[in-house]
Amino acid sequence: MAENVKVPERWKRVRLGEVIEESKRRNTDGKERPVLSISNIYGFILQDEYFSHNIHSTELSKYKIVYKNYFAYNPARINVGSIALNENFEEGLLSPMYVVFKTKKNIWAKYLSYFI
Repeated sequence: MAENVKVPERWKRVRLGEVIEESKRRNTDGKERPVLSISNIYGFILQDEYFSHNIHSTELSKYKIVYKNYFAYNPARINVGSIALNENFEEGLLSPMYVVFKTKKNIWAKYLSYFI
């Protein structure tokens, strides 16, 4: 499918791994941050607004920090489109099972979110 996409000749085709990098930063500094989740419909959402009860651990030091303009996805739900760009929260926490990544300086995060 990607081979059929018409792009200007001067554009360079790259592999995704060349323009993103994983972020594994954990919540070890004790700063209070909202616990988030990702919905395939709503994107990033406060976990306590998405679920009817608190489902996250009381111990948050292993949770991953997701900053504004970072992406994340849940590998167990990637098949239903649970991947999103964080545009609404300056910082938040995600379960350790999530994969968090950011774009490198040579690509605009919003563009990648459209592509995804």
